[in-house]
Amino acid sequence: MPTTCPKCGGTGKLLTAEELRARRIARGFQLVQMAKKMGISPSYYSDLEQGRRDLNLELMTKFEKAIK
Repeated sequence: MPTTCPKCGGTGKLLTAEELRARRIARGFQLVQMAKKMGISPSYYSDLEQGRRDLNLELMTKFEKAIK
């Protein structure tokens, strides 16, 4: 029985820390603004961009909604 990746939900399409930061900057958002839009703390968001925490499907979904 195949299992679904708990991080990406089987999509295989999670952004790297560098891609996360580049997309935020390209859209003109400050780190604090993005964290607020995602409903997480700025320090947690910073950890995502620095690769100290792993992005998962839930956070990726929040990021995609916030970046629009």
